[in-house]
Amino acid sequence: MAQEPLFPGLEQGLMDAQEHQQRLAAAVESRKLWMEAGVADEAAQCCDQAVDNLNVWLQDARVLTRRLPFGDNQDGYASVEVFRQAGEKYLEVMQDARDLFFEMAATYRMAGGLMEHTEQDVAQGFERGIP
Repeated sequence: MAQEPLFPGLEQGLMDAQEHQQRLAAAVESRKLWMEAGVADEAAQCCDQAVDNLNVWLQDARVLTRRLPFGDNQDGYASVEVFRQAGEKYLEVMQDARDLFFEMAATYRMAGGLMEHTEQDVAQGFERGIP
C-alpha cells in the first residue's frame, strides 16, 4: 500500500515548483528566455535569500527529529517515533525546497548572462560593420 504523504500540500507545492524550475531552465538553455542582467541578478538574490532563510529554519527545526519522552510505555514510544519521522520528512522537504531555490538562482544568473552575451555580440557586430 502506498504511504500517504505527511505534508501533502507542501510536497505537492514543491513538486510543482520543481517542474516549473525544469521548464524555466529548459527555456534558458534553449535561449527562448533571457533577462536583463540586473533583473536576473535581483531574482537570483531573492532566491539566495530564500536559501539563507531555509538554512536558518532547518537549523532551528532539527529539534523536531529528537526523541522526546511521551511516556515510558508502548503508546509513548510509538508517539515518539511518529513525531520523529514527521520531523525528518519535514526537514527533507525543506532541504529540497532550499536546493530548488539554489538551482533557480543559478538559472536566473544564466538567463542574465545570456542577455549580456547577446548584447556584447550585437555591439561587436556593429563595431565590425555587421548589422
